[in-house]
Amino acid sequence: MSTGSPYTQKSGISIAMATFEGRVFLEEQFESLMKQTRQPDELIIYDDASSDDTVSLLKKLKTRAPFRVEIIEGTANAGVNHAFGKALAACRGTYVFFCDQDDVWEPKKIERFVAAFERDPAIGLVFCDASQIDARGRSLPKSLWQQIRFNSQRRRRFQHDPVGELLRGGNFVYGMAAAFREQSISPFCPINADPRGMTHDTWLALHVIATGWQAVALDEKLVRYRRHGRQTTKKDSLSKAVGAQARTAARRGQSLALIEALTRLGHNISAAPTFRAKRHKAEALRQISSKISHLSLRERLRDSRNPFLALRASISAGYWRYAKGPASVLRDLWGI
Repeated sequence: MSTGSPYTQKSGISIAMATFEGRVFLEEQFESLMKQTRQPDELIIYDDASSDDTVSLLKKLKTRAPFRVEIIEGTANAGVNHAFGKALAACRGTYVFFCDQDDVWEPKKIERFVAAFERDPAIGLVFCDASQIDARGRSLPKSLWQQIRFNSQRRRRFQHDPVGELLRGGNFVYGMAAAFREQSISPFCPINADPRGMTHDTWLALHVIATGWQAVALDEKLVRYRRHGRQTTKKDSLSKAVGAQARTAARRGQSLALIEALTRLGHNISAAPTFRAKRHKAEALRQISSKISHLSLRERLRDSRNPFLALRASISAGYWRYAKGPASVLRDLWGI
């Protein structure tokens, strides 16, 4: 990195937190950070223009913290990737943890993660499982990995082919349960992706593993991941037809945003200054290109409803690798 970069001369442990109208659960999360057996050196908080009293609460909590706390106040709501990117840019630690405003960290989370990093300097990413709780803090029956089906088979596939498994679909690297070695992510900031297609955690995880850094999946529940329904939508008074059109437009927007993010990912990997293992570069680029081709084919089929294109799609490797084979072909042909 060039002199003057915010990512030079790093040391210690940083936590990057993004907040937005999160006062309901914020104090409990803050308390769990202060109870860590391995304390962070700093907590950098970016508030994404909250309209409630989140910032005033943060300022009160700051006075109780045994570590450095910096609060950055955004002037306009710009979304999750922007918020975490701004917090990340201000971090000065060797290891960077991401933190949501509404979860609870188990006391040994930082300790366990740092121990994993310190076992091998080639490790760029550590992530873990999480127990799940509701709005009242009551335990839910399944852990996060059970909920998203990141089972032992998928974990073995991930260790063998991390880029391929993460591209296959169904994200399993959740920001609130992940930490990165700063050196592994600094070349790929800012986070240049529309969050509809790719959020900060997936963006960074893909860059890290595609450039040959190792990733460790800790089979421990070191976070209590809160599931709650505070973000709800009003009942739509539009007709079912209009509602279906809106859903189709939203799905298309998400798909195109993902294609754009993957395209930028490929460019970044091609231009990456260093690789932990250079042999991974060509394979990572091939896998990224394969996923883009598959997504583009799906969009063409949805747009054209062409049965001949559907036949071609049914024998393409992408529909078997990234979707559900003929069943997905039929859904796309029918525009579902």
